[in-house]
Amino acid sequence: MIALDNRLKTAAAMVRKGVTICDVGTDHALLACHLAMNGAKNVIASDINDGPLESARKTVQQTGVTNVQVVKSDGLKQIDFADDVIIC
Repeated sequence: MIALDNRLKTAAAMVRKGVTICDVGTDHALLACHLAMNGAKNVIASDINDGPLESARKTVQQTGVTNVQVVKSDGLKQIDFADDVIIC
């Protein structure tokens, strides 16, 4: 179980289950992994910086989710498709 702060809980409540979600500026991928464990079809965890991407990869590995893809991207430039997008 991943503990989310109120800001991330609010964001999580705004996306649909069963769809592909992109978490832009994922930082540590807590939100992405939470969504993956709670009904998202797939989640793209993206960030422009290498440090946050490494943190995201560690979170994905620690949680064991298999439906999160970590992508280096400036905003949505490298994202081919997502049903819902979170930027927070």
